[in-house]
Amino acid sequence: SHQNSSLRTEFEPLWRDVDLSLAWADAAFGAPPAATNFWMGEDAARTTVHADLFDNLYVVVRGRKRFALLPPQEGLVHGQCSNDACPA
Repeated sequence: SHQNSSLRTEFEPLWRDVDLSLAWADAAFGAPPAATNFWMGEDAARTTVHADLFDNLYVVVRGRKRFALLPPQEGLVHGQCSNDACPA
């Protein structure tokens, strides 16, 4: 899946079980979501260091997920984004 609003385009049967927009998140981000994506992984799944160019709200249905949040300028140190994407 990628930033193509996969929840809306590929997983329509799940719509009745989830809200496609959350009032408190819309207020926090200043607008409804431009895309609503669905990713699913197993307990052994690992995500490499990367920069997300979109605001994110992450939900774990079962289990746990550990995040290491880095300041944007750290992306340059790790070679994960350009000067435009990672302000100094």
